Amino acid sequence: MRREISWALIGVLGVLVCLGCVTGARAAEETNQEPVRINKIYWCIHPYCWSLHGLRAPEGRDENLWNAQMARELWVHTLHMDLVSNMKPDEALVIYPIGMPAPQRQLIEHAERTLGPRCFVMTRRTAGENFFAGVEGPIERFLNDDDWPGRDEWLHNMLTDFGKREEPEGVREQMEAEIREACAQLSYPLPPSGLEAAYYMRMIAYDVEQTFRERQLVYDPNTVECVAFGEGFEECSMTWKSMVSHYMGLAKPIEND
Repeated sequence: MRREISWALIGVLGVLVCLGCVTGARAAEETNQEPVRINKIYWCIHPYCWSLHGLRAPEGRDENLWNAQMARELWVHTLHMDLVSNMKPDEALVIYPIGMPAPQRQLIEHAERTLGPRCFVMTRRTAGENFFAGVEGPIERFLNDDDWPGRDEWLHNMLTDFGKREEPEGVREQMEAEIREACAQLSYPLPPSGLEAAYYMRMIAYDVEQTFRERQLVYDPNTVECVAFGEGFEECSMTWKSMVSHYMGLAKPIEND
C-alpha cells in the first residue's frame, strides 16, 4: 500500500491539510454473490438544511426570504428523488444526512428501496474540535504529549465512532505520520479544525470502502466517476470531495453538481 500526501482547502479557514492513502484495487471477498461493478458514485452530503428548522421562519429571520429558500430546497428535493429513480445498475449512492427532517427520511427510504445495497447511509459521528479549545499550541501538544489527559479518548472516539466500531489497524500511526509531515511543510500552524477534518474524512473513506467490500460492490479507483451534491460549494460538499477522494485513492476528482 502506497501513501500520498495531498492538500485540500477546508471551508472559509483556507486550511491546507495533509491527506492521502492510495489503496490497492478494490476486490470483493469470495462469496457466492457475484460482485457488482460500480462505475459512478454519487455523494449526497447534507442535502436538507432549511428543513431542519421546519416550515416556519425562525424568529428574527426574513419570512419571505426564508419561504423562498424553503421552496427551493423542496423543489431540489424532487430532483434528488428523480435522480435516485433514474440511477443506472452500475451506480451507487452515499448519503451523509444532517439531522433527519421529513425530506431526508423520504430520500433515504426511497434510495434504500430503489437501490438496495447500492445505497449507503453514513452514520459515523465526529469527536469535533472542542477538546482543543483554549489550548496553546494544540496540534504540537497533540503530536508530542502522549500523556495529555483526554488525548487518547479523543482519538478513540474518532477512530471507533465512540466505541461502536473496531479501530482499524494501522490508521492511528498513518494519520499521526501524515499530520506530522503536513505540519513540517505548512508555513502556518494547522488549526484543530484541520486536524479534526483530516481524521474524520479518513474514517469516512474507511467506512465507504469497508461497506462496499461487504456488499460486493467493486469499483476501479482509476476510472470510477464521482459527483457530490447537497450543501454548497463552500461547505461540506467541498470538504468531502477534496479529502475523501484522496483517502480512497481515486484518480479522478469528485465533481460538484
